[in-house]
Amino acid sequence: MALVGGGHENESLRSVPIAERAALRRARLIAAALEVYGDVGFRNATVRAICRRAQLTERYFYESFSSSEELLLEAAHALAFDTLAWMKRRRDRVGGDRDGKTEYMLRGYFRQQFEQRAHARLFTLEFRGISAAADAEFDRILDSFAELIVETRDPELTGPAAGDRLLRRGLVAGVLQVTTAWIEGGYEESLDDVVTTAVRLCRVADG
Repeated sequence: MALVGGGHENESLRSVPIAERAALRRARLIAAALEVYGDVGFRNATVRAICRRAQLTERYFYESFSSSEELLLEAAHALAFDTLAWMKRRRDRVGGDRDGKTEYMLRGYFRQQFEQRAHARLFTLEFRGISAAADAEFDRILDSFAELIVETRDPELTGPAAGDRLLRRGLVAGVLQVTTAWIEGGYEESLDDVVTTAVRLCRVADG
């Protein structure tokens, strides 16, 4: 959607209720931020560049977000939890034992890391260390990722990882380290090798 001079939105949004318009602008800014972060990284991204990509003026940015960091947290949250929901749907589409489900789910995850490299680098390599709030959000995402793995390995939640937060965190940290090493190494290992290694790590949840 293009902007008309003076920072007004185009005719296509004028009939949309105000609250819905604000939600649409917010979603556009998040999508644009992910693209810009992927291109130049969070630390080199500017509000102006994000607004230009979203085809919105800076006025609308500050109506939606108090700062660039707030937008980053929203964008990372949206990206991570969309990915987790997609992984869960992928897992639930396939039959077989827990190894088969884990392998199918993680194969999709690692293929996504390969195909969407800019997003993968943003979350895996850049998100940590930006601020205390970003680190806390990163930890919440890791906990959700760990829960997904444990549910896949142990649907009844009777194994050791179900009640051991540190074990769950160690498990998902291992998978994240595999992801990081693969990205930083230029995707040298094959997808099959990476998935096999990650599935082995996930078996920690079995006890």
